[in-house]
Amino acid sequence: MAWRRSAFSKKSALWMVAALMGVSARALAIEPGIADYKHMGVASCATSVCHGKLAPATDKDVALNEYRIWQQEDRHAQAYRTLELPESKRIAANLGLPNATAAKICLDCHADNVPADKRGPKFQISDGVGCEACHGGSEKWLPSFNLAADMTDRLKLRLGLFRAMSRPDPEDLGAGRIFSVDSSVSYNSVAEAIRNVTVTGNPALEPLMSWNVDLSAEYYLNRDSMFSAGLFYKKFQGGFENVLINETYEIGGQSVTVPVVVPQTSDDESEIYGIELTGAYRFSMLLAPFDGLGVKASYSYADSTFETQDLRLGDQQNAVTGEVAPGLIAPVDIFGLSKHVASGSVYYEIGPVELQLIGKYRSSYYQQFVGAASQNRVVRDATVIDFRASYKVTDGLSLTFQGSNLNNEPRVEDMPIPGSVREVHLYGPRYYLGARYRF
Repeated sequence: MAWRRSAFSKKSALWMVAALMGVSARALAIEPGIADYKHMGVASCATSVCHGKLAPATDKDVALNEYRIWQQEDRHAQAYRTLELPESKRIAANLGLPNATAAKICLDCHADNVPADKRGPKFQISDGVGCEACHGGSEKWLPSFNLAADMTDRLKLRLGLFRAMSRPDPEDLGAGRIFSVDSSVSYNSVAEAIRNVTVTGNPALEPLMSWNVDLSAEYYLNRDSMFSAGLFYKKFQGGFENVLINETYEIGGQSVTVPVVVPQTSDDESEIYGIELTGAYRFSMLLAPFDGLGVKASYSYADSTFETQDLRLGDQQNAVTGEVAPGLIAPVDIFGLSKHVASGSVYYEIGPVELQLIGKYRSSYYQQFVGAASQNRVVRDATVIDFRASYKVTDGLSLTFQGSNLNNEPRVEDMPIPGSVREVHLYGPRYYLGARYRF
C-alpha cells in the first residue's frame, strides 16, 4: 500500500507532538532554588574568561570552552532554527498553529522557553536550547578576578574582585516543629495546649549572595621578615528575617490553627568592611645564637550592617500584612564575625629546635547552634595563651610538645542578651606530647 505524503505528514506530526508534550528541553531535574533564577542567555557565557575559550583549559576542573563546542558542534544550538524550515512550517500548519517560532508547544522543546520574567537582558529565544535549559538560570553565577603586581623587588600589590555564595547550614534547612505542652496544666482546648510551637528551620531558605573586594600590599624586608596591610569589603544581597504565619494541624480529627514564627530569606542588603595588618620580623642581624629570635603579629578589624534577629524575641514580620512588630531585644551581627581579632607570638628557631609562645585575642561574636535553630547565642571576649615546642631528632623523626590555654581562659556564652549567662565552659590548660616519623 502506498502512503499518501500529506496524510503521513499530518499523522506523524500529531504522533510526535503527543509523545513529546510531557518532555521538553527543561525536562532534567533542576535544584529548586536554581529554578527560580533568571536565565541570562548564552551570550553571558561566551567570553574567554567564562566558557568561551578557543582551546580547552588544562589547569582547571572544567575546559572553559563549552560555549564554542555548543555553538559549533552541538545541534541544540540549531534547535530554534529548525522551526523556520519549510517542513516545520508544514507541521505547524497541520496542527493549526500560525507560527512554529511563536507556539509554546514548539518552543518548549526547541528553545529555552522560560517565562518572560525569568529572562535576563541578553536572553534570546532564538538561541535555541542553551546551557541554562539543563543547568538552570545563571543569574547568580560566581565571577572572579585576581591581580598580583610586583611593583618592586620588595613590594607586591594584590587585588581580588569576586562574587560568592553562602548557603544556609543544613540544620537551618529542616522542617521540624517542636510542641511544648505542660502536663501539669489543664488546657481548655487543643489550640491552647499547642500555642507554643517552635520552628526548627525552613527548607525554602535561599543562599546569601555577596560581591567582594580585597586589596592588599605586601612589603618584604628579607626572606624572614615582611609587613602587609589589606582592606576588604563585602556587600550581601539578602538576609534573614522572622515571619509570623498561621499553620493548621490535624489533631484527633480536629483542625487547629496556631501562629508560628518561621525564618526566611529577605531582600535586605548589608555590608562587611574592615582592615587586616600582619607583620613578621626575625632578628637575623644579631649574633648567634640570638639570630634565631623573631616576632609575629596580626590584627583585623571588621564591622557590619548585617542584622540577625532573635528567633523568639526579635523583630517579627506578619506574612499577610507585611507589618513588622518591633522585637524586645537588639539583633546580633552575622554569625562568626568578631569586630577585633589579634594575635602575637615570639619564636626561637635554631638548628633542630623550634620554640613559640602565642597569644590570641578575639572579641565577642554570634555563634549559631549545631542542630535545631534557637535563640541568639553570643560568645564573650577571650584571650588565650599557647606554647609550642619541637625538636628534630633525625631527618625523619621529630618530637613535639604543645600546651594550650595556659592561662585557663573560660568560654562564656550569653543568650539571648549580653549578661544573661547560658553556659560557662572551663577547659583548663591542656598539654600534648607527640612524635612523628616520615618514611
